[in-house]
Amino acid sequence: MKQDASTMLQKVFQYVAWGSVILIILFKILTSAFQPIPQGDENFYLSELARFHTNGVWNTFSRGVSHLFMSIWYLVSFLPLNSLIIMRLLNLVLGLLDLYLIYLILKPLNLKKLSMSVALCTATYAIFISQSGAMHYRAISDPLMTTLALTAIYFVTKYVREYKLKDLILAALFSGMMFWVRNFAIIIFGGILASVAFIPLFKRERALPHLGKLLLFFVIFIIVLLVVQIPSIHQHQKISFERKIGSGLGGWGHRNWLTQKQQLPSGSVFAYRRVEWDFVDEYIESHGKQSIPRGVLGVFIDNPKLKTDITIVNLFFRIPYILLMSTGLLLLGFLRIVRCPESWLRTLSPQILALLAVFFSVACGVSLAIINYIEHRWVFTASISALIIGIYGFEEMSERWQKILLIGQLLLIPLLSLFSAAKLLP
Repeated sequence: MKQDASTMLQKVFQYVAWGSVILIILFKILTSAFQPIPQGDENFYLSELARFHTNGVWNTFSRGVSHLFMSIWYLVSFLPLNSLIIMRLLNLVLGLLDLYLIYLILKPLNLKKLSMSVALCTATYAIFISQSGAMHYRAISDPLMTTLALTAIYFVTKYVREYKLKDLILAALFSGMMFWVRNFAIIIFGGILASVAFIPLFKRERALPHLGKLLLFFVIFIIVLLVVQIPSIHQHQKISFERKIGSGLGGWGHRNWLTQKQQLPSGSVFAYRRVEWDFVDEYIESHGKQSIPRGVLGVFIDNPKLKTDITIVNLFFRIPYILLMSTGLLLLGFLRIVRCPESWLRTLSPQILALLAVFFSVACGVSLAIINYIEHRWVFTASISALIIGIYGFEEMSERWQKILLIGQLLLIPLLSLFSAAKLLP
């Protein structure tokens, strides 16, 4: 009788969690997705669309663009409908595809029924409600890149579990396609490459056959990556990606560096208020572009202490906060796994090792590359990796602690969802 009451209570908590998540998703779709006015980066992509119509596909590709995303939008723009809203709806569909891919990655872990429900509910919250997943309500390129990334990660987890050549080929294909959207995909690809290169050797693969497969992976990846670069290579003898430039003399790299230099308070402990574009222009006119360091190495050479401080703050404060707001109590399960690195190779399954590689690649890559504000969407694949590892960590706990934390997560998800929805109210 007591067990029946406990089971019934678990079902009630699941209904409450899932119900609140679905209602808030519908609320967000109605209040965000159908607004005809472009928001934030949507203005940039509308200008890219105008470039497509003015210059044509070949010339636009040759100068760098989000190749796949803008090609889709270009085709959609010929429909007698509002292309901005259609692209937002397509990104919501990509969110559903992300959820299915997460389910496919979770399935081989043989989770208990309650654990699977909690994991999928948390994933739904992370994709459609959390700040990390807010990108799915905007017509921007990030959802397409993350869907391609999750597809590549899914095939990588299959490959390191079953060592089938077709999975390796598909992983290489989708890894290359990530770069058709944004070159920012490099931070995700680092984890994919590490998984393909090292996990088979750690587990059972012989060196020589493995090197042959690794070479095949590289060849397919490079060919796929370069397909959309043919116009740029032909006209400019280089590869070109999407570039967000400022309205004047400087670009976003200049603006972010000057933001750190000025350190204007924003009311947040996580970031400074960005300097205005006029200030960027005035600074460049007075000091020249060469006075502003370029890239991670340039910033480090210019001010080693500043770059070191920023990297530490990103890795140990900003990213953990994003993970907490995206995964809730599953972060505890994730920390339970990562706190014992000496036992990873001995105790963890190949799939979890691959997800760890992706997580650390994204977390460390973002921490090194970003010198100002880390946008939650940049850490999306790390959050999803941490979510899956977290539920796996719960399964390793005692039955009592599993139930406490799983029920706690089911209670926390509605609260986090309401908090997110409240931000949309005027």
